[in-house]
Amino acid sequence: MLSSYFEERMVNGQSNLPLLIGWSKDTISDIKVNGKASKTDRLNMWVQNLNYTTVKDGKIHLPFGYVTPVITEQNMTNFLQDPNGYLSFQSGNFTIEYKLPIQSNTIFKSLSVRLIDNAPLSMEIWNFSKDAWEPVALGSGVWKVDKHPEQYISSHKIVRIKATAAQQASTRYPEISLEGTVSP
Repeated sequence: MLSSYFEERMVNGQSNLPLLIGWSKDTISDIKVNGKASKTDRLNMWVQNLNYTTVKDGKIHLPFGYVTPVITEQNMTNFLQDPNGYLSFQSGNFTIEYKLPIQSNTIFKSLSVRLIDNAPLSMEIWNFSKDAWEPVALGSGVWKVDKHPEQYISSHKIVRIKATAAQQASTRYPEISLEGTVSP
């Protein structure tokens, strides 16, 4: 049941939306065999989509993993990705973009980038103000900008990151998180 359900979500572009899944077993009592209730069990899968609110009391928070990136360029001899965000690749680099689901009247307070595992990647972020790549130092696992994060966000609300690998590796997509305020 799970495989079929998640395959359908992937085809419909919903594989990254949060949800809650539960199970219940029901006995069907109205079926009789030789006058006795039949021994049958029915397994039900219950699914509830979770709606996450990014704006509350004028403050916006996009948590890590909320925005799914899109690969816009890659120059690796072997590059594989699965629908769950896992990547396997050879040496080279790839560029990803995060299209932010935010309003134009947002004032950004911070932008963070993280890589969940310790994959041997060096990363850079595009500074739209300077039209240049800048290094993303992930020494502590998270890179954070608290001063002028808007310089890394395009007028079309896109964040662009380039990752470079010197050797074969596997990892998940880098994730971003944003905080700010929304003015009326």
